[in-house]
Amino acid sequence: MKLPRPCKVCQRPMQLEVWDDVVAECEKNIVTKRDFLGWMNRLVPMATCNRCFDMIAGKKAVMDRIYEAAGKLIAGVESKEERAGIRLTLERETKRFSQIMAHYFQLENAFWDVEFVEQIVEQPMKVKTILSSYEQLLRRQMKGVV
Repeated sequence: MKLPRPCKVCQRPMQLEVWDDVVAECEKNIVTKRDFLGWMNRLVPMATCNRCFDMIAGKKAVMDRIYEAAGKLIAGVESKEERAGIRLTLERETKRFSQIMAHYFQLENAFWDVEFVEQIVEQPMKVKTILSSYEQLLRRQMKGVV
């Protein structure tokens, strides 16, 4: 069964393919046809294209590592060696974040500055806002607003 759907993220049209054997198995295990249709109605709107899924998965993995490093800063780091290690982790992961987002927005190169890391080190409680602001900046750059 093929369902024409827009991607949840980018709204580009796509074909969501549900294999017939999956449909048959679901219909066999789900009590009523109404339950199956309800399940499909909840599942289908969540569909994303491969490009958007790759961005979401890559972004989440990198953001989790950035959040973990920021959490260590919030908890308090005593030694200079540990602080230097966190800083290196933040540099590596913010560069990856920049690359993932630039690739998704189809920008030739992601601009990355050490100030990105400095902001997180100075204000680790605002890490989510810092990453969100960077993503918004790339969105505007993609649209040619910046």
